[in-house]
Amino acid sequence: MNSLVHNLTICWGATMIALAGLLIYRSLVAMKEEDLLFLDPAEWQLQQEQLLILGRLRRLTPVIRGLVVASMALLSAIVAILIYHAIRVYANPTLF
Repeated sequence: MNSLVHNLTICWGATMIALAGLLIYRSLVAMKEEDLLFLDPAEWQLQQEQLLILGRLRRLTPVIRGLVVASMALLSAIVAILIYHAIRVYANPTLF
């Protein structure tokens, strides 16, 4: 039982590290994003740059959401196992 909780905790930690890395990367990419651009036709390169930034942000969003869901699921599983173990020990103290 302890090895299961240990392995789940390691997986949760790795998920959180990946999530933190992606959030930092997203903030670095979004730093160059402009909310509103007034461009004349000669500045078409700036528009292309902004479209590339928006494309990167759109690709990152589902991955970040998936990692958040995975993180919450792993954390819920860890807590559920620990609560189950505590209830079993409380109901039958000789198991401990």
